[in-house]
Amino acid sequence: MVAFTPQEQSRLEHAVAEAESQTTAEVVLSVAEASDTYETFALLGAGLAGVLALAVSAIVWPDSHVRFALMVSLGAAAIAGLLLRWQPLRLAVVPPAVRARAAARLARLQFADAVVGRTKAANGVLIFVSLAEHHVEILPDRGLAAKIPESVWQGIVSHLPTEVQRDGLADSLVGVVKACTRELAKAYPYEAGDVNEIPNAVNIPKR
Repeated sequence: MVAFTPQEQSRLEHAVAEAESQTTAEVVLSVAEASDTYETFALLGAGLAGVLALAVSAIVWPDSHVRFALMVSLGAAAIAGLLLRWQPLRLAVVPPAVRARAAARLARLQFADAVVGRTKAANGVLIFVSLAEHHVEILPDRGLAAKIPESVWQGIVSHLPTEVQRDGLADSLVGVVKACTRELAKAYPYEAGDVNEIPNAVNIPKR
């Protein structure tokens, strides 16, 4: 799970509550450690290491017994499999396009689960971050999509990676929420008696 301190968690929830005191729109924060386990690539990497070790052993020790070659191959596969259990290394062997698709897929699953159909005016918005893939995306429901151009959301998230390095994840997300609020308040100004339709807690997806 993503590690937010209790203070950071409280600050993020307060930022969402503060946003919703200025607009009738609903803000949902979703932060994933990774969008996929990529276990398939760990298995493929282990298998490839085993095949390469078998080929090398055949070249280096052409007269060795088959049993020896198999032991070398299995040993290489086992070592590669263990190394690829380490997430940073496993992610390094996953093509960028695959990581991007996984993050986009999880973002849309989170959007469908936490936003779609949860507001009467279809004015919920998902701020989605997947840390391992360095993926940031804002997905608005159809009511907001009709009023705010996609380029506005892209402009808000474009600076997040740099801000995370400078200010940390929690503070940067608070900044994104505030930037979204300015746009949301224009499209859906706050009205007295507005009901909070979606909880303010940070959503942390389970893989």
